[in-house]
Amino acid sequence: MLDRGEGKFVSQVIFQCPSDKGKGVLISPTVHGNLIVGPNAEMVPDPERRETTLAGLAEVRKAASRSAGRSPTTPPSRRSQACGPRRTRTISSSARSRARPASSTWLASSPRAHLGPAIAQHVAGLVQERFGPLPLRPGFNPLRRPMIHFASLSKEEKAAWIRKDPRFGRMVCRCESVTEGEVVDAIHRKAGATTVDGVKRRVRPGMGRCQGGFCGPRVMEILARELGVPMTAVRKDGPDSILLLGPTKDVREAVHA
Repeated sequence: MLDRGEGKFVSQVIFQCPSDKGKGVLISPTVHGNLIVGPNAEMVPDPERRETTLAGLAEVRKAASRSAGRSPTTPPSRRSQACGPRRTRTISSSARSRARPASSTWLASSPRAHLGPAIAQHVAGLVQERFGPLPLRPGFNPLRRPMIHFASLSKEEKAAWIRKDPRFGRMVCRCESVTEGEVVDAIHRKAGATTVDGVKRRVRPGMGRCQGGFCGPRVMEILARELGVPMTAVRKDGPDSILLLGPTKDVREAVHA
């Protein structure tokens, strides 16, 4: 992830020649004005291995420099690829099924772009088979409320939101100009954010140069307050991604005991 000042360095996605590992390292502008570089791909036996490594960062930097001479400022996550020349994707209603990573181009790119809606319809059918006919909820609204992007608003619109809710006047993420009001809104939406990464995906705190070094603790405080849980219960992403064990003094005394 490069700074927003680099976002206009390229105007479109730059691909390299693909290899047996996938589409390769790319350079791409984002809709929010950043520049992203990567990812790499490693053949690993366990598709759950997604740790970030210095070797992986060096690989991305070297490959990206062949396209545009730029290097990422923060390390990418590992994009694991299932071993073997044939990778079969299975959609099952089995309770023992587990999610497995798939290349983004497999679903999103032509000629497979049509698979997204088709898979959604197939999964809906599996749910009906497993749980029986499910009636549509009366008055169901399929349209979600528009997200609030405070930084992109006019001065008048910003002032109006701050008058409505003063939390929109308190900055949480300086890199991406995300306010407390946006974080709270992301938490209390339907299917709202319950983790640090959940907030990050919705309203972008932690997507800037410091990668959450400044705003991460503040986002945790807001999550704990709005969800009514102790900060030790706040997770980065999954249930096992523990961030805090307790106050420093308590942990130190427990270790010495």
